[in-house]
Amino acid sequence: MSKPMGKKKVKTAKRDAALIARYLAHRDYSSVHIPTEQNEQVKEYIRMRQDHKLALKKIKQQILAFCLRYNYRYDTTKSHWTQAHLT
Repeated sequence: MSKPMGKKKVKTAKRDAALIARYLAHRDYSSVHIPTEQNEQVKEYIRMRQDHKLALKKIKQQILAFCLRYNYRYDTTKSHWTQAHLT
């Protein structure tokens, strides 16, 4: 049996069946989880929350840069965005 030229892989039903049989014999396959509608909603909420947190972080960085540019400094506490800093 000759090897295919280059990186091109040859796919045939016979090879696929042998590969699947090998995986089944060694129990290499894992079960597949089909997400429910609720799972999809949770994933969408998490993505939205991460996007909003990133946007808030960028806005805070822009505000701090603006304040530094015009020499507005807050040195009372070490951390920014505390209640004292916001006041």
